[in-house]
Amino acid sequence: MEPLGKNFFVEGAYRYSYRGSNSDKDTYNKGLGGVYDQLDTTYSSHYENIFIQQQAELNFMKQEKKYNLTVGVSMQPSTTKSYGRGRDTSYSVINFAPAARFDYRITDEKSLRVRYRGRTSQPSINQLLPIPDNTNPLRVQIGNMNLNPEFTHSMNVEYNASNRKNFSWFGTSIDATYTTDKIVQRSWYDENGVQYTQPYNDATGVYSINGRVMYNSKIAKSNFSIFSMTFVRFGNSITYVFEEGDYIKNITESLSVMENLNISY
Repeated sequence: MEPLGKNFFVEGAYRYSYRGSNSDKDTYNKGLGGVYDQLDTTYSSHYENIFIQQQAELNFMKQEKKYNLTVGVSMQPSTTKSYGRGRDTSYSVINFAPAARFDYRITDEKSLRVRYRGRTSQPSINQLLPIPDNTNPLRVQIGNMNLNPEFTHSMNVEYNASNRKNFSWFGTSIDATYTTDKIVQRSWYDENGVQYTQPYNDATGVYSINGRVMYNSKIAKSNFSIFSMTFVRFGNSITYVFEEGDYIKNITESLSVMENLNISY
């Protein structure tokens, strides 16, 4: 961090993350002697997965008595490497995301906060392995070595207000996320009715919005108090089903509302 002027700063940050995982699975069929000693290469796997993520940030910050403001941008290159059974793969992606943070103290009893952040999430090794998992013979899962990491945009807005005279408090918040290259499931059935599923990067975008309103206060001058919390969520999910020679996209939207009301003495 370096000052640039009165209450004005520039901040640089760098992060490096390395994650390695191994998957060793041997499946055997029954041999001539009645012993399971015949290696089944179709359902056996020995894979190593390496995920490297870097993040470089440059932020400009303004700090005042009533508010703090930070605006910047981050570059997030990531590399995924998989080794095993002659199917070595390696691919890299670079994501750019703005970053913002705003804190505003309206009064001593009222405040507003806004946050935005982008982040990368890598697929798991089970999602990458192209080896059928027939633990459940009626629902076989197959990985996809061509998966890209997900990238999620997140925003949070919070407002809080309190009143010391009547011991009341009010708070509301909104959380929103939008994910690109979301890892979803594609499924199909064979002639025996066995379902196969495989992860897949969807380009449509998956989102969710969560809203919450909370209120707490004494009731007049009595010893009773009331507390209320209202929660609302709206979002979508995506799946693919193979029908008539092609994958059909299914988009499901859901809305949920919850209310919690308490009166205490």
